[in-house]
Amino acid sequence: MEQHTSRLVWKESFCRLSRIGSVQHNLGLPFRQNLNRVGLVPWSPNRILGAVIGVLAIATIATLALTIGQNVKTYDPDSPEGVAQAYLTAAFNRNFDKAAAFFAPDSECDASDLDRAFIQDSVRISFAGMSGDAERSTVRITADIPGGGRFGGSYEEQHSLRLVFVNDEWKLTGIPWPLYDCGPPKTSSE
Repeated sequence: MEQHTSRLVWKESFCRLSRIGSVQHNLGLPFRQNLNRVGLVPWSPNRILGAVIGVLAIATIATLALTIGQNVKTYDPDSPEGVAQAYLTAAFNRNFDKAAAFFAPDSECDASDLDRAFIQDSVRISFAGMSGDAERSTVRITADIPGGGRFGGSYEEQHSLRLVFVNDEWKLTGIPWPLYDCGPPKTSSE
């Protein structure tokens, strides 16, 4: 008999909870309708979600408009900055023959070195300064490189491009970034 009683108590408690829940639910509907009549409808989860998505969409559009609207400064093509800009533009557009045309005549580097180099997509380059004289110049750049990790992000690298004035034009000397070495590829016997 005790077993039967405990089941009965549990069943009555469950029914009482159900009834309380249904009473609250039924009371909530007229309350909401009354609020609707005076224009004070509480925010439902769907409305909150819609508002959040709307705010995010507006923020994304504003960010894109500001980013796309930025003008890229074009340097004089006969200046050290202009030569560095043209070289980097050609290299990152994978036009390696055009990029190699900016190397000094005595450079160890050529287009085949650019062919072998790892050139990452979507690098953002900004000019950090220039120093030099009428014969030699150094252009400093900052490269903002995407990290590609799980959480995105990026990291910055500082590089210097050295230029010399040869035959009435500026040419890159040394091993200009994004290259890290130049010359014939090393074989396993070397």
